[in-house]
Amino acid sequence: MSQGRGIWEGSGKQVHHFVVTYLLLMALPCMGFLPNFWSAVLTLSWDSHTHQHITEQAILNVTLETLRGTNKHQGNQAEEQTRLGRAFWRAVGEVVISNAAMDFLSSTRSDPVYHFYSERVDSAMAMLRQFWTEAVLSIRAKEYQSARKSLGQLFHSLQDFYSHSNWVEMGQLSIYHHLLQPEEPAIPVAKVQQPELDPAARSQRPSGGRSAAAEGL
Repeated sequence: MSQGRGIWEGSGKQVHHFVVTYLLLMALPCMGFLPNFWSAVLTLSWDSHTHQHITEQAILNVTLETLRGTNKHQGNQAEEQTRLGRAFWRAVGEVVISNAAMDFLSSTRSDPVYHFYSERVDSAMAMLRQFWTEAVLSIRAKEYQSARKSLGQLFHSLQDFYSHSNWVEMGQLSIYHHLLQPEEPAIPVAKVQQPELDPAARSQRPSGGRSAAAEGL
């Protein structure tokens, strides 16, 4: 436990820029999220964003922004993407596969802790921070494949928070810092005894989320 606490305190500045930038992308108007491109094709959900697309674009945008900050890449965006190379896209693919698997694996697909529904916000937030800790520990141990797996899981839950909660319906236009920064102010959470969104109901709501009439998340 003390090791995990040290991670929160010591590594925050190094990776907060990455996560905050990613979260800013998640604050855009919500539509339904599907695991990957083929899910959109098979369900004819052309207007829905997929976890795959959101993840790929977020990683690409932050990577290009970071490279521009080093003054080593001054070309246009198309040229910069070409320079990233196959190894980069293979790594992104590992993150995307881990992300999409959250909706397919029997151990995660129906558990609200991984998807922020059925009012399990507090426990889902704890799981989110666990993914963060695992990713940082793996990076420190130079176990990068394991880190990419944890990062994909982290991104999936982050994306599901904005899709499955009523954050946007509450009129919130900013990112929810408390998700990964415990010291930031928290929003009241509805009681677990009053679940409003289970997997069956979620599949019938294209926009995700819950009733705007509910108080708190």
